[in-house]
Amino acid sequence: MLYCPPKLAFTDSAALYDFIEHYSFGCLISTPSFCSHLPWLLQRDEAEQGVLYGRPCPAKSALAANIATAGTDYL
Repeated sequence: MLYCPPKLAFTDSAALYDFIEHYSFGCLISTPSFCSHLPWLLQRDEAEQGVLYGRPCPAKSALAANIATAGTDYL
């Protein structure tokens, strides 16, 4: 979990979910220095705070190889 100072915290979850649904792409960042755009799908009604799904494109073999690497960190 990432620390966020209270004065910068965003607490309006409905607005946040609206933003995610409108801009449905995000970045998967991994080490060493690899970034890939992923489509996101937000399921608001799953779990307590919703569930965010992302799926890498199988055609991006570099991403697939990086995901398969043990010890890789993701953000």
